[in-house]
Amino acid sequence: MKINYSLLFIVIYLLNHTVGYCQRYDFNWMLGYAGGLGDPRFGITKMNFNNGFPILSFIHKSKMYIYDANASFSDPNGELLFYSNGYDIEDSDFNIMPNSSDLGIRYWEGLQSAQSLMFLPYPGWKDGTILIYPNLRRASTEFYVFDIRYLIINNKWNNGYGQVVERDQIILNDTINEGEMTACKHANGRDWWILINELNSNKYYKILVDPNGIHVFDTIFIGDAVISGLGQSKFSSNGNIYASYQNISESVGSFLYLYYFDRCSGSLDFITSKHMGTKGLGGIEFSPNSKFLYYCNGLQLFQFDLEESLLLDNQVMIDTITDRYLPWGSAYFLQQLAPDGRIYISSAFGSDIMHVINKPNLKGEASIPTFNSFKLKSINAGSIPNMPNYRLGPLDGSLCDTLGIDNIPWAHWRYNQDTLDYLTFEFTDLSAYEVEEWYWDFGDPNSPVGTSRDTNPIHTFSQNGVYEVCLIVKNKNGADTLCRTITIGTVSTKGSDKKILDIQVWPNPCKDFLIINVLDYNPQKMVLQINNSIGELVLSKKLYQGSNSIEVEDLHSGIYFISILEKGKEIKSEKLIKL
Repeated sequence: MKINYSLLFIVIYLLNHTVGYCQRYDFNWMLGYAGGLGDPRFGITKMNFNNGFPILSFIHKSKMYIYDANASFSDPNGELLFYSNGYDIEDSDFNIMPNSSDLGIRYWEGLQSAQSLMFLPYPGWKDGTILIYPNLRRASTEFYVFDIRYLIINNKWNNGYGQVVERDQIILNDTINEGEMTACKHANGRDWWILINELNSNKYYKILVDPNGIHVFDTIFIGDAVISGLGQSKFSSNGNIYASYQNISESVGSFLYLYYFDRCSGSLDFITSKHMGTKGLGGIEFSPNSKFLYYCNGLQLFQFDLEESLLLDNQVMIDTITDRYLPWGSAYFLQQLAPDGRIYISSAFGSDIMHVINKPNLKGEASIPTFNSFKLKSINAGSIPNMPNYRLGPLDGSLCDTLGIDNIPWAHWRYNQDTLDYLTFEFTDLSAYEVEEWYWDFGDPNSPVGTSRDTNPIHTFSQNGVYEVCLIVKNKNGADTLCRTITIGTVSTKGSDKKILDIQVWPNPCKDFLIINVLDYNPQKMVLQINNSIGELVLSKKLYQGSNSIEVEDLHSGIYFISILEKGKEIKSEKLIKL
């Protein structure tokens, strides 16, 4: 057989470019602390986003304390590589990585400095990762960041678990505002910009991360002086806007600063600053489409429409908390845009509950903020991983678009099953790299409308069954496809009227709540029934695909029995201990 080497080279070239864009570096989040203390709520929760929605697992082996400082990093295919709390790095087998201990002064069990750590892929080296971290020193009764450092990890060393090959490399010497470190992809599509703010000033260090390492590129004096506080700094998803939020004190209050950002030069242009009142701790995040900026102050959640005004004069409160001191202190705190297109918000005072903005691309209450809606497998001490936008490509046509890197589309999506009509599904596009066309094939030949070119279509399947749903995304540089199997309302298999489904029940023993995770299956009529020790039905609840939170605090302590039924047939049962 004659081989067409020219065609083979083109295929390999395109595959290499496509693989380069499968950047699932943020697809695993690590939350929690103090594993192994005996209380089932203490330990580490792993959130994995590879299936389009978060799948939770409890990591018994890890004993790391993760407080405000939190960073994790996965490989391009979404497999966890390592994570850090500012003191140490643990690998994917949850062991301390060689040469990674004692990164800074230990003044608490985990570093209490929000957004002070960040992993970045080493530009030009596919097996290299950079961790940027602070060096804190005590001055009187306070701690200050006296310099910013970095280390380099060879991902392949130590039998593929990674090893620090260079550490404690100083980027800059200066006293700076603690935490609030983030990065934005350079307009060339390979390198990174980092902005570091000098303590209580309007001076910014403009840091460039490129194949030659990390170095201070320039300094900028811009806008109002930024007074040190606790908060977050974020780049918009498209990299055009930079925002910084500082909560200084209860008496002084909080300030929000907004700037234009030039991805080519790394320069800032001041837009405005705004006093945000004297409420509690909080954070900020941009919507995936960069149209909205979200801000929370502990008790309230606001949205700014940036298309309407960049002066921060059109805030709309989209949710409020009437009782700040809810169980385990579940108030709004730090925000982070996740790979599933939702914004997750941690709880300020330590909680096993997170808050979610379900549709952050939509205006006002259409964004569907849900307070206390996402249950973790362990108590989280208010932290959330610090993740830049890893899937931002080059600025095509700019003066800095010099490396020949193209925005080749990357397909990704999730879905939600309608709670009223189990055959109806809403699909959400999560694709990246300047997508211009969408083509959905729902794999439903019996439906009168089996395809769609909408970005986020709604489809009603014709009947129960197993469907292969595919999304093709295109632009002038290429195309990408992602197909997933969706199983709806069928649990029968050949020779049996039961199918073993992946249904997780936790925690067990439980105290205030019970979580039922229904994975890789979309129920027709799934019901949870809980009976007491003498067989009396004490609770019945309809279940849906994904994570179902069941309140059980009103049940007396004792032994109960769980039955999960689909269309009247029992598919899972187990004993439940209520504390």
